Amino acid sequence: MNLLKDAAGVDFSTLTASGYTFTKWAAGANATAAKGNTAVSNTTKVSDLYKALYGSTDNTKTEITLYGIWGDNTFTVQFKDDTGAVKNTVSDLKWTSTVDYFNYVPSDSKRLIGWKYTPAGGTEQTWTDATTPLLVSALAGNNGDARTLVLTGVYENNAHWVINFNKVGIDDAGNIQMGTSTKVSSEAGYIQKGNAINIESFNGHNFPVEFENNNGAGRRTDLTGYVLDKLISNLTATAAEVDAAAAAGTDLVFNVYWVEQLFTIPYLPGSF
Repeated sequence: MNLLKDAAGVDFSTLTASGYTFTKWAAGANATAAKGNTAVSNTTKVSDLYKALYGSTDNTKTEITLYGIWGDNTFTVQFKDDTGAVKNTVSDLKWTSTVDYFNYVPSDSKRLIGWKYTPAGGTEQTWTDATTPLLVSALAGNNGDARTLVLTGVYENNAHWVINFNKVGIDDAGNIQMGTSTKVSSEAGYIQKGNAINIESFNGHNFPVEFENNNGAGRRTDLTGYVLDKLISNLTATAAEVDAAAAAGTDLVFNVYWVEQLFTIPYLPGSF
């Protein structure tokens, strides 16, 4: 007698389910009791099974229940950047476990906007909601045997800004001569898309004032005889301009000018 075959001859010796490994069939008063009992196979004799359960072969019991015993598969989730480098690993997860969103700053030049994955049997998904954990089963799809599951970072470029601090001369009539402009120094950094910039109040800084005053150490000596001219300086950028620079990968340039001052020196004849 093949104990684990049905009347149609279908063999139920082993079963499959995503996220779990079938261990054995076993008999017992309940599933918990059966878990610790000897495995039942097609060659197991009913009389031996009966005796193991009830201590005799008196044949007063008419039903024996077999329980399928399963083991949890364990999973590892890896968060990788767009170069394939592992940025975070979460281990010892089960099919019903959840994974928290891994948020990090990849670099100044770009920002993380989500994690993409393709569950087996499904289509590519992008996980962007940092407040909602992701089920391991959703990440794996219909492949419960894929023990290592990978999420790949999705990024967008930040805009690169540059502030040039310049001196510019004038002619004898006091006209600004842009061809004489000389860069004294510069600063640079990044800003996320969707933000406007005013370099007089940006990230807690007034860049022209801080430059002119040497970050509080006193007015720069190389600006002696020059005065800040806001009319010919560009100090702001709209959010749309920031977005365009980020998309194009071009620098967002701010030029600040200190213009040479025109001095008038009167000559007064002395008295005799």
